[in-house]
Amino acid sequence: MSRGDDVETEVLDLLAWLTTLGEPVRLAGRGYGALIAVDAAARSAAVRHVIGYEPVMRPFGAAALPALRAGLLREERRGGTGSDPGR
Repeated sequence: MSRGDDVETEVLDLLAWLTTLGEPVRLAGRGYGALIAVDAAARSAAVRHVIGYEPVMRPFGAAALPALRAGLLREERRGGTGSDPGR
């Protein structure tokens, strides 16, 4: 990949820019932008709030799928309406 074509580079660029602001921010993003915003928030206290609409999951969120599915199963056992669209 060339510079700027991966999540890590995008997040590092955003974090570098945030340090120049000198104050907490709110980030909003859609799709890939939501992924970048969530990742930046996890790494920096400068991000106070994130509004993420349909953040990209695959392959970035593959490690989280087992925990999500387990949570859905627990909800279904309690009589909730949990459903797994990946099944």
